[in-house]
Amino acid sequence: MIHEDLVCPCCHLDDFEITRDKTYGFIVLCNECGFARGATLQHLLAG
Repeated sequence: MIHEDLVCPCCHLDDFEITRDKTYGFIVLCNECGFARGATLQHLLAG
């Protein structure tokens, strides 16, 4: 079972990339639809 935080809220896929931004810190980008949001601990541990 995939943690709900590891799934994109727009397209509901779990294909994401973690990147670091100078302004926002770590952000998560969905590789399917491009949705961006702040990274959570679950993202950082999974990445």
